[in-house]
Amino acid sequence: MRFYMEYIKIFACARIKNACFNRVLIYPQYILNSINKKNRAIFNYKSRLYGIIDIEVFMKVLLVEDEVQMSEAIAGLLRKNKYLVECAFDGEEGLQMGLVGDYDVIIMDIMMPVIDGYEVVRLLRKRGINTPIIMLTALSSVEDKVKGLDIGADDYLTKPFSIDELEARLRAIARRRGQAVADNNIKVGKITLNIKQFTLSAGERSIALSGKEYELAFCFFSNPSAVFTKDELINKVWGFECDFESNNLEVYISFLRKKLSYLDPDVTISSVRGVGYKLVYKGANG
Repeated sequence: MRFYMEYIKIFACARIKNACFNRVLIYPQYILNSINKKNRAIFNYKSRLYGIIDIEVFMKVLLVEDEVQMSEAIAGLLRKNKYLVECAFDGEEGLQMGLVGDYDVIIMDIMMPVIDGYEVVRLLRKRGINTPIIMLTALSSVEDKVKGLDIGADDYLTKPFSIDELEARLRAIARRRGQAVADNNIKVGKITLNIKQFTLSAGERSIALSGKEYELAFCFFSNPSAVFTKDELINKVWGFECDFESNNLEVYISFLRKKLSYLDPDVTISSVRGVGYKLVYKGANG
């Protein structure tokens, strides 16, 4: 068990004072790959059990930048300041990582091969991904800034830039996200997901969630307009390397549906034929 605890101490990412992010713990993929599948469940359980501590902020950042030297420089400086950074080097790779990864913020270049940054942002927003996005680009005209913000970006920073300014903007996003869930609750319809107590409640009724039920609920409640494929949900909740099958996912979805129905029949997880699942609030149309 000492092996697991050492990795947990080094790589555990915890709740921030006065802010709350979309994951209690994040660990680099190469660490997960070093742990065989038999023991990964133990690792995940122990990391959740011991890793929830009040430590200095780690934000999980996706950096989408096609210039390798620029990407390495930005990532290196952010990592030095205790950010967890994953890199994509073209728009298509950035889009795929943005769709399946749990990031606190995405830093997006515009002029990239395969798919440009504008299109990546548009597609992410179309899929219901509400992760904050900072456009980081040499395009500095007012028109470019307006286009980026109107298409769904949350902030816009032009090159050349100061790493101090970039970090200040990351901290501002942290504060905004923290304020959005300052009371540890996310609400859809009459149902509230408490991200600290792992419960769903509505009025006087409250139901405890298992660990995996909570992670599924968090995916849906934090992105209420998103359609998730089965593979995306499995990757988010059980990890890329697990052997979890879609039939088992359907069992967990069924459990969660029953709990939602007990609390508020107008909130449910709907199947999207040929795609996957989405959270539906019927009262939103009424």
